[in-house]
Amino acid sequence: APDRRDRSQRLTVALGSLAQHGVERDNQGRVLVTLRPDPPYHYGDALRLTGASPAPSDWREAWSALVRHQPALRTGLSAAADGTVRLHTLPADDANLHIPFELVYAADEREAGRFLHEQTSLPFDLSCPPLARAGLIRLADSAAPLFWFVLHHAMADGMSATQIQQDLLTLLGGGKLAPAIDGPRLASRAEQA
Repeated sequence: APDRRDRSQRLTVALGSLAQHGVERDNQGRVLVTLRPDPPYHYGDALRLTGASPAPSDWREAWSALVRHQPALRTGLSAAADGTVRLHTLPADDANLHIPFELVYAADEREAGRFLHEQTSLPFDLSCPPLARAGLIRLADSAAPLFWFVLHHAMADGMSATQIQQDLLTLLGGGKLAPAIDGPRLASRAEQA
């Protein structure tokens, strides 16, 4: 298992590659990144539970609790006047923390797939965490909804996305999560050292 230092090094590398791939500011000073098909900047996934599915409000509550629990999901990027990209993490109880969660309807899995593809193509305002969005897709031909999420790759990779799924299922099942490692703060310290 990777130690904390390994996680912060990976995050620092991800931030460095963002700086090489078009991090810029718009006319309001927000940090933006130009999406390019290669390399991808977003990680998206969907999952379906078998059996009885929790109510949409339970999914929303679990997602909100997970974002508040996990510092990486509350972290954004900002650029200093000299162009240096820095991490900033909102406190879990920050009143300005808006946690997107969308309920949509789709005729079938093909339409759901197109929706998820669209979501992975939408840019994030990198200065405004969370760099994540999620929701449920209700399928006309199925009682079980698909839970979907999209994460900006600066804050998550495939391994951490798998952990996010596991943590979400733990919360949906009424379980407690172990304390989260504050990878963004570790990476920020390493960058400033």
